[in-house]
Amino acid sequence: MADETKYKVVAKSLENDIRAGKYAGRSLPSEAQLVRQFGVGRKTVQRAILELQYQGLVVRRQGKGTFLSNLGKRTTGLLGLLIPDASSATIFQSFSREIARVGQNAGYTFLFGEAAVGDAESVALQTRKFARDFAARHVEGVIFRPLVDEGYEKVNLEIAGIFKKVGIPLVLIDSDIVSSPKRSEFDIVGINNIVAGQRIADHLFGLGRRRIAFLMDASPLGFSVNLRSRLFGLAGAVVSAGMEWNAKHVLTVRADDVAGIRRSICRRYSPDAIVCANDAVAIRLMQTLSFLGKRVPEDIAVVGCDGIDSSRLSVPSLTTIHQPVEQIAEEAFMTLMSRIRNTTGGNPREILLDAPLVARSSTIGSNSCARKIRIRKGIITS
Repeated sequence: MADETKYKVVAKSLENDIRAGKYAGRSLPSEAQLVRQFGVGRKTVQRAILELQYQGLVVRRQGKGTFLSNLGKRTTGLLGLLIPDASSATIFQSFSREIARVGQNAGYTFLFGEAAVGDAESVALQTRKFARDFAARHVEGVIFRPLVDEGYEKVNLEIAGIFKKVGIPLVLIDSDIVSSPKRSEFDIVGINNIVAGQRIADHLFGLGRRRIAFLMDASPLGFSVNLRSRLFGLAGAVVSAGMEWNAKHVLTVRADDVAGIRRSICRRYSPDAIVCANDAVAIRLMQTLSFLGKRVPEDIAVVGCDGIDSSRLSVPSLTTIHQPVEQIAEEAFMTLMSRIRNTTGGNPREILLDAPLVARSSTIGSNSCARKIRIRKGIITS
C-alpha cells in the first residue's frame, strides 16, 4: 500500500468505528496504540487524526488525547425539519424536498413536522408535539420555520426552548421567532427582503407605474420580519423617488373579496400596480381583477413573491421574486452542521441570500415590444 493512501485507510477505519459508537464516552486510542493497531508509522497516524479533525469528528486536547466532537458523538443520524404550514405554502413543500435531498447526500435522515391546517390553537398544539417528539428521538439538530401569524411569538419561544433545554442546535429559516427589532439567539437563513422590495419598486418605476399598493390579503403584519422588510424596502423606494407613501397604500382586504377589491381600486387613490404578500395571493388577485373587468397589466400590474410553479403557469404569467430554494436549503443545512460541530461558538448569524425578480406578463405584458424593456441587475425575464 502506498504511503500516500495509508493514512486515508486508517482515517476511514477510525471514522467507521466512531459512527458505530465504539468510542462513545471515552477518548480515541493514543498514537502509540494506533501505530501498533494498524501497523503503520506515527506520521501516518497523525495524518489520519488530522483528517478526522478536518471532518469535524474529533478534537485534540494538548496533553489529554483525542476526543469526539459534537459531530463525532452523533448516534442517531436524524435531523428535524419543523414547518407548521408547509401544506399551505408551496414554496415550503419545495424546500422540504430539497433539504431532504441535501441531508441524504450527507448521510442524514430528516424527520418532518407539519401541522395540519386548522385554527391557531390546534396548529400550535401540533407544532409543540412535533418538537417534543424530535427531542425524544434525539435528533442532532433542527431546522425550524417559525409560525408567523400575529400572537405566535410565545409559542415559537416555547418550541425553541424545548430544543435548547436538551442541547439540540436550532437554525431558523425565513423569519425570526421574536418580533423586530428584537433578535433571537438563533441563526437565520432566508432572502434579503428589503432588497426584494426595492427591486420590485425599481421594476415598476421602470415601467412607468407610480401608484403602488401592497396587498396583505387581510393578514396582519404581526412580527413577520420577512413581510415587514419587503414592505419597508418597497415603501422606502417609493419615498426615495419623491412619491407619497402612507397607510392607504397597504391593502388588508382578501384577494378573492370581490367587493373589497372593487372598493380598493375605485377609490381616489387607485393603484396602477399591486405588490402581493406571496404568489398565491397574487394569482387570486388577478382572478378577481379579471372578474371586475380590469386588465393585467394594462390597467393594473401585479407582482408576487416566492416563485412557485403556478406563478409561471398562471394567466397572465406572474412577475415574482424568485426564492432560491436550493441555495436556502444548502445554506440552512451547512449552518446547522456548523452549530452541531460547535454549539458554543459565536453570535447568531443572519444569512440573507439574493433573490432575483422574474419579470413576466403580469407587469411587462406578452407582446414582443414590452419584452424589450431594459433589464437591470437582479431582474430577469422568463
